[in-house]
Amino acid sequence: MSRSINHATAAAWLALVAVGVGSGTLLAAPLTTTTETREHAQATTAEEASALQRDGRWEEAAEAWRQVAEQTPDSGAAWFNLGYCLHAAGRLDEAIDIHRRAAEFDDYHGIAMYNLGCAYALSGRPDAAIEALSTSQEAGFRLRGRVEGDSDLESLRDDPRLAALIEREPPQGARGMLQKALAHVRQFMQQQGPKAGKRFAAMFQQMAGHARSGAARLQKRLAGDERYAPIAQRLQSWLGHAHDAHADADADTDAASDSPGAVVTIADARRYQQAGEWDAAVSAYDTLVEQDPDDAASWFGLAYCLHMDGDYQRAIEAHRKAATFESIKGIALYNLACAYALTGQTDEALKALKASGDAGFDLTDPMRSDSDLDNLRDDVRFKEFLVLVENKGEI
Repeated sequence: MSRSINHATAAAWLALVAVGVGSGTLLAAPLTTTTETREHAQATTAEEASALQRDGRWEEAAEAWRQVAEQTPDSGAAWFNLGYCLHAAGRLDEAIDIHRRAAEFDDYHGIAMYNLGCAYALSGRPDAAIEALSTSQEAGFRLRGRVEGDSDLESLRDDPRLAALIEREPPQGARGMLQKALAHVRQFMQQQGPKAGKRFAAMFQQMAGHARSGAARLQKRLAGDERYAPIAQRLQSWLGHAHDAHADADADTDAASDSPGAVVTIADARRYQQAGEWDAAVSAYDTLVEQDPDDAASWFGLAYCLHMDGDYQRAIEAHRKAATFESIKGIALYNLACAYALTGQTDEALKALKASGDAGFDLTDPMRSDSDLDNLRDDVRFKEFLVLVENKGEI
């Protein structure tokens, strides 16, 4: 996936990746336990690194991948995964150096430069981030459909240079034309922002009040059933922290504070996601999609975190929903394919992979190396499709 779920989670991430899909946020797809690594490194070491990475144990996974990289310095996959785990662990300065190293390998140049751009963005270096993203794009790594859901690039959302990078990628068929039209609509709304801002703020404040009340009622109901005690405790924690945080607010905010607790924000969910606290992230994203069922980023984040938490059945449902949003359709379908593959649903996984390619998602690197797809690698249909993808054939 990025961050892909493996990494999607290609994010995202993930950001997504990605997911941080990535993360997900949401780095571009972590390429765990790759064929390249298995050929050159001790299998047990690579397997241990992959297992730690899948569990979100970033510090330990980074150390394991560092050992693999030191043993096999010619393995692009090992350096790529080392950079990914350092990035996910928040060790951005080290991750930047390793992303650069991974980008020296032709097979990983585009995707590693993308992750380098994410690391620069998170480090408050927008110029370097844009330059790295541009280099990634020039190497053939498609940004459209990926950066929109990647929380690592949040600091660049209002940077016209990022919009320009996405805009210069040619639309692909009817979906591309629709995405371009939606981009113009978003631009128009931004231009009208000063006039419409107060109306939207009032509307969301009203929604926030309803959400706070609903969360409090839900907490009371769950608290009476020991099966849901952990969820009830987490809700109580959120409600209590929110009350403390707003204790000194002005008169207008005090009126809203009479309702117990506060709304969970996407920033809350992304903090849990970045820390690998999957249960908390899922709970937060569940709240967000209930508050706004039409928010693409929240559905993508929910799907990514369910996937990373190993709840593949729920993840499949959430990936499907995320794939209904044009801005993240390609990467969400790719992550859906990963979830199908992990649950042994080969036919559905292959269909989702092809649909992802049709939606404009670049499958080349993920299909080569994403361990989420390992269950498909012996299937002749997967092998034939991979040849088409690698040769830029018609999908």
